[in-house]
Amino acid sequence: MRIILALIAVILSASLIKAQQFGRVDLNIQGLSHGKANWIDINSDGKLDFFAIGKNEMQKPVALLFLNSDSGQFIQLFTAIPGVLNGSAAWSDFDNDGDLDLLISGFKQTGQSFSAFTAVYVNELPSGFFNLNQYFPAVHSGSVSWVDYDNDSRKDIFLTGIGMDGMPVCRFFRNNGASFEEQLAPFPALYNSTAEWNDFDKDGDADLLLSGQRNEDPNSYLTRVYINTSGFFSESPTVLPQLSKGSAAFGDFDSDGHADIVLNGESNSEGPGNTNNILKIFHNEGNGIFEEHQAGIIGISSGKVIWADFDCDGLLDILATGNMENNASGMTRIFRNTGENFVEVINNLPDMMNGYVTAGDFDNDRKLDILMLGHNSEGTVLTTAVFRNLIPVINELPVEPKGLTTTFDNGIVFFNWLSGFDPATPGEGLSYNIRVGTSPGSVDIVSPESYGLNGFNRLPGFGNTGNSKRFHINGLRNGRYYWSVQTLDNSFGTSGFSAEESFVIANDSVGNITELQPEFELRQNYPNPFNPLTVISYKTTKYSTVKLKIFNNIGMEVTTLVNSAQNAGTYSVEFNANGMSSGIYFYSLEVNEKVVDSKRMILLK
Repeated sequence: MRIILALIAVILSASLIKAQQFGRVDLNIQGLSHGKANWIDINSDGKLDFFAIGKNEMQKPVALLFLNSDSGQFIQLFTAIPGVLNGSAAWSDFDNDGDLDLLISGFKQTGQSFSAFTAVYVNELPSGFFNLNQYFPAVHSGSVSWVDYDNDSRKDIFLTGIGMDGMPVCRFFRNNGASFEEQLAPFPALYNSTAEWNDFDKDGDADLLLSGQRNEDPNSYLTRVYINTSGFFSESPTVLPQLSKGSAAFGDFDSDGHADIVLNGESNSEGPGNTNNILKIFHNEGNGIFEEHQAGIIGISSGKVIWADFDCDGLLDILATGNMENNASGMTRIFRNTGENFVEVINNLPDMMNGYVTAGDFDNDRKLDILMLGHNSEGTVLTTAVFRNLIPVINELPVEPKGLTTTFDNGIVFFNWLSGFDPATPGEGLSYNIRVGTSPGSVDIVSPESYGLNGFNRLPGFGNTGNSKRFHINGLRNGRYYWSVQTLDNSFGTSGFSAEESFVIANDSVGNITELQPEFELRQNYPNPFNPLTVISYKTTKYSTVKLKIFNNIGMEVTTLVNSAQNAGTYSVEFNANGMSSGIYFYSLEVNEKVVDSKRMILLK
């Protein structure tokens, strides 16, 4: 059945090569340009909200946070987060408490004066966002990012931009669990910069792609790739275009298991003192070298380029917006991945200058929608807009990985798992989210930035392990740990989390690690797919209060099959879906008020 559905999706997608249509959502939101935007589920309600920074028509710095309401509209949430010009923003659960926090930099306005700043705002909703009040160098016209560069399970901070003295900076801050301490940053100081992290060599460490300029001379433009080996960085021999005022993204466009690069920006390749705009794709050869894949794509700068599967065929497409040559006009383009090359398709998105785009499924219809901002070529109309994807197919969700195992060596815990499955995205093109905690279902060691029975992704994108089916953590203390993994496809659709596994570190000085047999086991329903009857089995090893619940694909409870105290044993329950619509459903096993596992099942009528 999955194969049939995949063939139908491919056939329908083939008719859309010439067009990709989006419908603008009617929102009354002030327009912004020269900014950044993010889809985020900020309040963990299973619906994507959005955040945007930039300047408005009055040239004032603005920060917007809009909540996605049950009515399909967006309602503004006013917070203590200041607006910024020439800013950058990055979201992550840096404190591993299960919600998304903000790292932000740029020019903020106080009265009639402007000053650069950098801050971390901790998410304590519904109370609000609170400044962490730790010193970071104030920067603007740069980039900020979260990364766990040393694999200690805590997110660190990387900053570039122009400092208070007008000079470019590059700074690194390590998260020690209590505060951030500055580390030596073995990278050039840059502004008009972009920094993208990805384990492109699949050794378990986050590597860095960095571009920008060191001074006003175009000859100072640079793009470098740095290879991370156990927290130490070395420059890759890969030669990429020297860029400023651009963006870059990692994504596996050919599903070979290696992350490729798309980048854009202002290049100095035309010779001393001359610049031109480019947009280029580089294929990861798997040996640490990137080779240009396809030439002749129209170039842009001062914008944003992203990877995402907009037509639900399992292959990563390209969406780009920004300034064309000589900054005379803007453009927004979609390049469809045909499996061999990228072909521009007609779209009805507005052309933007000094713009930004990001993708996420705000209406939970399993198709990627677009959030974008920027201004028209004349600079007279500023836009912040949401566009709904109108493609007549939907993304079939992936299946969670199996075969989770752990090993321990020299103070490092290694996590491994088998490939997940998706009917459209090839197996090597899938990415994964891992969660690790000190209690069942918790994320206080590694947060996947997703939650719930269906693993809803609060920060749309690829998983925190990328395409790799392994992960490692340094320096875990003695104790019992619980972990699980979910699969993500190229439309950022998520599986549920796999059955949770446990292990114990008994003596961290010696390195003993003991696998634990689960106290409770939830088994896959049979048959699956089903119509309308299926049987769900589970096992308990001690007297417990047990609940077995059914949920729809957006996490709403449908029914409770079991709610009682039970002795140790194996139980089977028949579920009758008569009267329910075809689709994907989830069932969860809750023991003593804690969810211990969940699985997905498919009703086909």
